[in-house]
Amino acid sequence: MKPIYPDLQAMVLAAGFGTRLWPLTATLAKPAVPFLGKGLVTHGVDLLLSHHVKNICVNTHYQADSVRKCLDGRPVFFSHEEKILGTAGAIRQAVDLGHLTANSDIMVFNGKLFTDVNIEQVYQFHRERDAAVTMVLRRNPAKAAFREILCEEERVIGFGEGREPKGDNPLLFTGIHVLSPEVIEKIPPGNSDTIRDIYPPFIHSKRVYAFIDNSKFWWEFSTLQRYVDLHVEARAEGLTDRNTISPDARIASGAKLENCIVWANSEIPGNCELNEVIVGQDVVVPSGTRLKRHAIVRKSQILELERGYIEGEYVFVPLA
Repeated sequence: MKPIYPDLQAMVLAAGFGTRLWPLTATLAKPAVPFLGKGLVTHGVDLLLSHHVKNICVNTHYQADSVRKCLDGRPVFFSHEEKILGTAGAIRQAVDLGHLTANSDIMVFNGKLFTDVNIEQVYQFHRERDAAVTMVLRRNPAKAAFREILCEEERVIGFGEGREPKGDNPLLFTGIHVLSPEVIEKIPPGNSDTIRDIYPPFIHSKRVYAFIDNSKFWWEFSTLQRYVDLHVEARAEGLTDRNTISPDARIASGAKLENCIVWANSEIPGNCELNEVIVGQDVVVPSGTRLKRHAIVRKSQILELERGYIEGEYVFVPLA
């Protein structure tokens, strides 16, 4: 595949804390949490590379080494933030560091997504309309808890209040958008947010466009239960087996697992029964454990118990 627009660049956002995925994020940045054999951020970067995106910069903050490890060997730049800079501030710093250029469009890509969005279609849409910004949106018929994006035909005109959509056919923001140079030049140094701080005048002048994405996959890993549910969906799509098990995990004969995710170097004895359980790295599940809808991690990986309970060497956290 040859790129339609060889000057397209990308800013991959991977600096967040992932508090709702705790305790999985006790030692990993949320974009480094594994899904289908590799960190979430790796799926996004690989998608961009498959479309021959010219420059890719990944920002880091919390557990930065875990993000770097996920992307080891891939041709990306890293922009580390000592303090969180926000979506726009991250772009400003990447440009100031010389990893991205201010005179070409930049695609912003949330690093915690699994998606097969067509990058070139989005960019072609953006260029054909001479858009200041193109926001990639999806229909939200189930009215899941995402802030509603308000549109008139192809243009974004505003945003709903809170995370409960009110419209009959609401649209949600995918975390993927394209910024033109005229927008990039408006981003000041320091902390700022694209939607809150940078986009309003462009929305007012009707220069922010909505690309409605109909690709097969757009999965956002917001909670522990969602993490398990999306593995179940991946199984239904033929992307994984009944359980998602790291190649170096040890599962004894007789162990009964259903819809479980087992991370690297973990062990499950043969007299265990687990249903919708996330077994963290280096966990040896206690013999005879019968458990449903929990995450298990080593107590030594936890600085402070935010929720759940401790038994022996392990922390057990209910999914809901």
